[in-house]
Amino acid sequence: LTSREMQVLQSLAKGRSNREIGEVLGVSPKTVETHRGNIMRKFGVHSIATLLVEAMRRGLIGLENQP
Repeated sequence: LTSREMQVLQSLAKGRSNREIGEVLGVSPKTVETHRGNIMRKFGVHSIATLLVEAMRRGLIGLENQP
């Protein structure tokens, strides 16, 4: 994953919306949506829940990343 995709993934793990992530990163919600889609494609998943489970399995996020 790119560094920006990792930022989006970590924000998704914290339960933030596309709008909230966009505000923090200084990009539009549509850009966040594009990054999210790219991450999901790279992981071969089709839902946010599965994405987060797969990211935890790969050690990219964990409980310490929660709010």
